Amino acid sequence: MALKLVRRKPSSNRSNADVTDHDTTDLGPQSEPPPHDSVAFCREMLPLTSRTFALNVPMLPAPLGDIVAMAYLLCRVADTVEDEAAIPAAVRVDLLTELSSLVALPEDWQGGSATWAERACRLLDDGTATDQVRLVAGLPVLLDDLAGRPRAVRKLVQACVRDMTSGMAETVLRRPDRSCGLEDLDEVLGYCDIVAGTVGTMLTGLFAWHSGAVAAVLPELEPRAAAFGRVLQLTNIVKDVRVDLDSGLCWLPRSVLADCGIDSPDQLRDPALATQARGVLRRMIAATHRELLEALAYLESLPTSEVGIRRFCVAPLLMAVLTLRKLWADKDGFGASSVKISRRAVHAALVTTSVCAARPVVLGTLVNVLRRPLPRPLPPHSAFESSAVTEGRSIDEAIAATVTLLAKTQAPSGSWPADYGSMPVSLALHVITCYAVGAMPDDTACAHLEQQLRACQNPDGGWGHGVGSSSVVPVSVLCYAALRLLGVAANEPRLRRGRAWFLRHGGALVMPPWGNIFLAVLGACDWKRLSCSFIPEMWLLPRWLPMHPDRMWRCPRPVLASMSWLCARRAVIEDNAVLRELREELYTTPYQDVDWGSTGRSRSWVLKAVCATYEAHPSRTLRERAMATALDLIEHENRSSNHVGHDLIPTALDTLVWHFARPGGEEITAHIKRLGWDEPNGIKPFESRDTSFTVQALVESRHPGARQTLLDTSGFLVCDQHRPEHRSRGNTDETAEALKAILVLDVQGIAAENTFQHSPGIIDLLLSTQNPDGGWPRCVSAEGPAWLEKLDSSNVLDNFVLDSSTVEATSSCTTALRSYRARHPECRYLGALGRAIAQGEEYLLRTQRADGSWAGLWSAYFTYGTWLGVRGLFESRDPRATTAADRACEFLLAHQRADGGWGETIDDSGHHHYIHAATSQAAVTSWALLALVNAGRATSPAVRNATAFLLRTQQPDGDWPDQRIPGAMPRYAAPHNSVFPLWALSAVVNARESS
Repeated sequence: MALKLVRRKPSSNRSNADVTDHDTTDLGPQSEPPPHDSVAFCREMLPLTSRTFALNVPMLPAPLGDIVAMAYLLCRVADTVEDEAAIPAAVRVDLLTELSSLVALPEDWQGGSATWAERACRLLDDGTATDQVRLVAGLPVLLDDLAGRPRAVRKLVQACVRDMTSGMAETVLRRPDRSCGLEDLDEVLGYCDIVAGTVGTMLTGLFAWHSGAVAAVLPELEPRAAAFGRVLQLTNIVKDVRVDLDSGLCWLPRSVLADCGIDSPDQLRDPALATQARGVLRRMIAATHRELLEALAYLESLPTSEVGIRRFCVAPLLMAVLTLRKLWADKDGFGASSVKISRRAVHAALVTTSVCAARPVVLGTLVNVLRRPLPRPLPPHSAFESSAVTEGRSIDEAIAATVTLLAKTQAPSGSWPADYGSMPVSLALHVITCYAVGAMPDDTACAHLEQQLRACQNPDGGWGHGVGSSSVVPVSVLCYAALRLLGVAANEPRLRRGRAWFLRHGGALVMPPWGNIFLAVLGACDWKRLSCSFIPEMWLLPRWLPMHPDRMWRCPRPVLASMSWLCARRAVIEDNAVLRELREELYTTPYQDVDWGSTGRSRSWVLKAVCATYEAHPSRTLRERAMATALDLIEHENRSSNHVGHDLIPTALDTLVWHFARPGGEEITAHIKRLGWDEPNGIKPFESRDTSFTVQALVESRHPGARQTLLDTSGFLVCDQHRPEHRSRGNTDETAEALKAILVLDVQGIAAENTFQHSPGIIDLLLSTQNPDGGWPRCVSAEGPAWLEKLDSSNVLDNFVLDSSTVEATSSCTTALRSYRARHPECRYLGALGRAIAQGEEYLLRTQRADGSWAGLWSAYFTYGTWLGVRGLFESRDPRATTAADRACEFLLAHQRADGGWGETIDDSGHHHYIHAATSQAAVTSWALLALVNAGRATSPAVRNATAFLLRTQQPDGDWPDQRIPGAMPRYAAPHNSVFPLWALSAVVNARESS
């Protein structure tokens, strides 16, 4: 399987047909005249034309080895002719066509082959290697060998040469100039199929002819046979880029070059474009990596009883992986010459082949370890069916349709509230909270809630953090409880599967404290389990202590206040039959037998021990004071934010607190209104950030119809702004995005009169919340030491205690301050703004990952985080920003799908690498598109393909298909499917116009 026919300089004195070049002496004699014995001739010529292949062929059992050697050399004859640039294209096509006819062994093949060989040798350039000329001259000997083989063997070899020569002839006519590269990656893969995929198919047939065991698994091997050939061919194309360039050749796809900012292949040698060249290298290795996975699957299907055949396949595959590793480790991109793996590496590959070829598990583990440093493989070809989608609109029509849609969906207040119903945990907590406070929606809304919870259920019976993400116990238990509260019977098939899943994984006994609070309110968890997690007395500690909750919690401070108040109150709603049944259904043991004191989970044994000691003999006076303090903090937060809250969880917790603290009071009434099920299709309690994004997208569109839609929006943002005296303050990124929205409205001349009344307070907030590391946290700057993370008792996320910097908040705040400085160049903050912006940019540059991405905190977080990283550095004066943006583009381009879009999913925030979704998604594609446009790639093929994907998938009403973005939380979900696509399409148009 080691045939790799890579284009090379004809005058070279060595073959370039190896999977990798390596330092080793030529194998075999070099006698002058070709021997008449065809087998001896093949054995002599094989090491002279491919050293690696000569190492592999002896591993095959007889007579398979000699047959494969003969077939390989016939293909090398075709390659030599097709590769000879000195021969006119039309003459080469004639020679290839005649060669195909001769290999079919017509009656006069002996005389015809001699005439053909004489003519071909006469036409070869004087600089052609002697061994190549001898091989072409020996065509009659090779055909003599072929004629003596069984009919089944002849048919396989003839089919391979026929397909190869016809494909080569077509390529010669279509691409006479080989210096500018091929059109795109598909054309490169098609060419690899011609010169190597055909060989993989032939060899698979020969293996099946030789072995009944292989023939039995032929249906599994045939679909992957071509991929085995492609991975070896692609490896050689990538490793020989510099050698080919020096010979005036290029086999790289022009679309990839353009995507990475390379205008012509010669620029790959420019040191100033090393980052762009490495982007090309990443994309090509990622494409090769994808074929490698198919090759591994091919290898796994080969019977272990056929040790020789497996060894023959394993050796070149290992050398290919080692070559790719060495290529990627070279930080200079495409080196000064062809990459060579050492003689020691070749020897190690051969020894490993002998030891592991018949041990699939060991071999698979080894290859997986070896390929780990490589760029992640390109996603498989998308299942996107163009026939299932209507013909795409023009980009102007698409923008107009979306602007019209947003005008229709704008709320009377002037906002665009997001739909958070896609998150199973949001749905579940909404139902539990409404049930606990006696404010269940009407029957129609309950039916929609039930329908959405059912739609979020995974095939295994559980529920994940997001749609399509892996099932987890906390979410599964809460979703199950929510369905039971909606009236679904416990013996209903879906609930039986859900209950079976979470009981197999420990049931509610393994719930973290944040989830147990909601169960405890329902009476489905004893408060004893939470007594060591949240105690309100912590609020009475001196503020200067580092462990004071007001200094250590990343999530909004009222979350801890609400949790500690509910724990101290031991709040439980009135019992009923459904709740009694629920208690017995959530645990692996009977409810009355649970030892609540020994099942509590906490990361911090120190905090647990301190709290347990205090809870054994709590002070009644301190408890009452602490509860009053916590309630005061909750009330202050609610009033100053107009009961908006920071998220669904704090809103739900506050609602529960007021239900028990002041039943029927104005607080619970206001919260119930905020929790209300506005429409049957979603939970929409949060509006500020969603509206800010929508405003920026509409302004970017420059559409005349957007102006009227935006008139009331600035008034909403002013009304929704937290008061300056708000103690716990709003989210920094949400505040920054609102400031940017107000600024762009001001530029349009449609901002409300009192829009900038509190702008000094906003700037003070953003400047004061910047962390010492230069980044911004989600809420307030980190004030405590790192060891406070060990006191985390919530078990929500890693690094949860300190409000550390995030790329989301840093990008939003940096761009907001930059926009404010540009709009108000005479402001008194000018010096402070400059310093803060520079520090924010430094944080973004420092936190960019080695692969060029930024990891966001929520949602599909690599694509989203990378867009925000590039956005934060957009218009930066730091010269390093351009390189960082190029590296980010390199990362994004490596994950673009065949349909032009992007799709990302995560199971939970513990994953630290990109995971491809099943299909491309409009929102994720838009984030990648915005990043590429910000990086100056608006005219690249990748942007054109992504734009075409968005236009092709837009619905008639201007929206896009409802493709929920899986993730840990919905914090940065799009307010509508349409907002980010509108933003991205508008940015593409504006960038092209400006260029």
